[in-house]
Amino acid sequence: RDIKGISHRTASLLAKNLNMKDKLLADLNDEEISHLETGLKNISAIVPLWMLNHRNDQFTGSNLHLVGTDMEIALKNDVEFMQKTKTYKGIRHTQGQPVRGQRTRTSFRKGKSVGVVKKKEAPATAAKGDAGKKVAPKGKTAPPKK
Repeated sequence: RDIKGISHRTASLLAKNLNMKDKLLADLNDEEISHLETGLKNISAIVPLWMLNHRNDQFTGSNLHLVGTDMEIALKNDVEFMQKTKTYKGIRHTQGQPVRGQRTRTSFRKGKSVGVVKKKEAPATAAKGDAGKKVAPKGKTAPPKK
């Protein structure tokens, strides 16, 4: 349905600069599809720098706009590189913890939930007929009656 790496804003800006009308991808003919593909390859010349999704690549230093599986592979490689160099973000990724500073006391809990265990209530010590009797403390026996 959607092309990964192309948001609504990028798609509308691309269509406006390529003088294309809003159409579904299935409704385009071969000539329009090839025109769209060339526009996607040269998208860095069309959209402003801040709209690119992979700016200042850590290996090449270039500004790219990745689409589809290229974007997924680049993201996976970036995370693996952070884990290998043991940066703070890489360590957090390895541990499965949140990376961007969210609180962890109540959120991001995984595993079984541990509920609160209530203490068993003591049986009623004073029943209606036993109101006057004293009960010996546990562990000690009452003195024998004479």
